[in-house]
Amino acid sequence: MQGELLMAILYKAPAQSNGKILVEGAVANWAGSPGAVTADNGHSFAKALEHVIAVNANNKFISYNNHPPDVPKVQTKSNSK
Repeated sequence: MQGELLMAILYKAPAQSNGKILVEGAVANWAGSPGAVTADNGHSFAKALEHVIAVNANNKFISYNNHPPDVPKVQTKSNSK
């Protein structure tokens, strides 16, 4: 399998730890992710996202929906970030 490029697309809805993965091939190849997207269990999505979603003082940016991690909850009417 060395040298073979495998591609997948990951969709994770807000407030859910698991996502759906679209693998190469037929259009209907959506499958549930085998574990939490944020769990560091060696899968490629966790590795690719480790500096985006994990709490780390060295992060250059973070990814979140309405409530950023490690920040007091602020009540706003805006979803813009």
